[in-house]
Amino acid sequence: MIKAIINDISSISVVLNVYNETENIEECLSRIRKQNYPQDKIEIVIVDDNSTDNTIELAQKFSVKVVKSGFRNRERAKSIGINFAKGELILFMDADVFLISDQWLSKAASYLQKYPSASAVQNIRWGYKKKDYIANRYCNLFGINDPLVFFLGKRGALMATENEWPYKDTVIKRGSDYYLAQFNTDTLPTLGAQGYLARRERILKTSWKPYFFHLDTAYELVEKGYREFVMAELEIEHRYVKSILQFYRKLARNLRLFLELREYRKYTYKVENLRFIFAIILMLSIIYPLAQSIKGYIKKPDIAWVLHPLFCLTVPLLYG
Repeated sequence: MIKAIINDISSISVVLNVYNETENIEECLSRIRKQNYPQDKIEIVIVDDNSTDNTIELAQKFSVKVVKSGFRNRERAKSIGINFAKGELILFMDADVFLISDQWLSKAASYLQKYPSASAVQNIRWGYKKKDYIANRYCNLFGINDPLVFFLGKRGALMATENEWPYKDTVIKRGSDYYLAQFNTDTLPTLGAQGYLARRERILKTSWKPYFFHLDTAYELVEKGYREFVMAELEIEHRYVKSILQFYRKLARNLRLFLELREYRKYTYKVENLRFIFAIILMLSIIYPLAQSIKGYIKKPDIAWVLHPLFCLTVPLLYG
């Protein structure tokens, strides 16, 4: 599959929005620069939100293009990054996301060459480390960063215990390590965040300015008839949270940003009221989330599974 792109290598822009990422930036960029993809075809666009540490100084060791944002808003920063990106393909990541395989970009780009109708490649497998923080292990085990998405049937990644894409009615073709899926506005899961390689020309057909909302962009593409996406088991590591408290803080931040900018938003979960109510009841039941935790623990023992009933009970209260 990788050989398929040798004669027609697409240029790639990696868009990274950063703010005080000294802890992660070198490892993140180093893994990009170690990809077996031709480095002269990779540009890295760093959108700096006025970092007060030496994030940019460290980033400049890796031949990056640095642009300023200063709005302290991730969606605004990503929009600025798109404006400066010149590649045929754009890879969206944060500084706390790391490509695990040195063939990651080659494989992802080969899928888009193989399927010209596909708008983007979305990774559906999160790297799992037993020594990671417990809250982060929870996210990687369930393939989510919000349990509500799990119960609404809108998650965009596999659980660590799953081997098959859960939404079989969306699958057009099953490859050895990917699914070619076709979505409509009702079946579209949460796409477009970390490890999302998209065709730049299609991104530009959406309302990507002044804010780039990854879910809304995917939604607009589906509305415009670009309904195919490659859901690939290209594993990436996401150091999302270090503690349970940080998990709640990030949920609260995401909710606040949604409410502040909802006039710009287009994506809805397209869930009927009864189904939504039923999902909340299941979450609050404690018994059902506990059963899911036990099932997961049996397949892949880890104490992090027990956070599920806690989060399922408290997250609806946070949103309420």
